[in-house]
Amino acid sequence: MKLVLIEWLDSHSGNGWRRISEIQEDGESVRCRSVGWLVSEGDGHAVIVPHLSGEADAGVVTYGNGDLSIPEAAIVSMQELATG
Repeated sequence: MKLVLIEWLDSHSGNGWRRISEIQEDGESVRCRSVGWLVSEGDGHAVIVPHLSGEADAGVVTYGNGDLSIPEAAIVSMQELATG
């Protein structure tokens, strides 16, 4: 599996009652960044997990924790990171 940094866009909402003019000014997406092991890519999304166990141990089933599915349409960039 590859370790990746994904930059992606997400929606957000305001807090409580606000003037329409304020809402119009805040109408942009939020840019997010996530790092994790790329478990799958395709079918309209990329799935990463930040935590793995058992991958380096022979004969042990690999487990992942904290999985995040990001729609491909929301992905701005994906960069493979070096592993040591």
